[in-house]
Amino acid sequence: MNKEQAKIKKLKFIAEIEKLDRKIQILEVIENQPIDRTNELRRFIGAKLSYYRKQAGMTQLQLSKKIGLSRTSIANIEAGNQEPIIQRLDEMFRLFGAKLWEVLKLADEQLERVNDDGELIK
Repeated sequence: MNKEQAKIKKLKFIAEIEKLDRKIQILEVIENQPIDRTNELRRFIGAKLSYYRKQAGMTQLQLSKKIGLSRTSIANIEAGNQEPIIQRLDEMFRLFGAKLWEVLKLADEQLERVNDDGELIK
């Protein structure tokens, strides 16, 4: 990947995060209570990582050795209890033929509970 492609990828990622932030802010106003966006995103990403790892027939220990993290760290990331480094996440998802950007897009779709008029969709 050249510098231009990397820059475009980074800008797309930032735009997706900002879009997710705006939707959550709308939800906070509608429901009049703060939503912990970090926990929601961590749980979703952790569940996806666990799914891809299991589909590949890989254990947490095997993944930890390939990535250079402890098995406990992998377990905590999958459970949504640890905030992983973005580069590590990207590396892990690529091992399974997935892209972090696709997972973040799915997370955005899952959290998309607000229509264009700012109304909560149940």
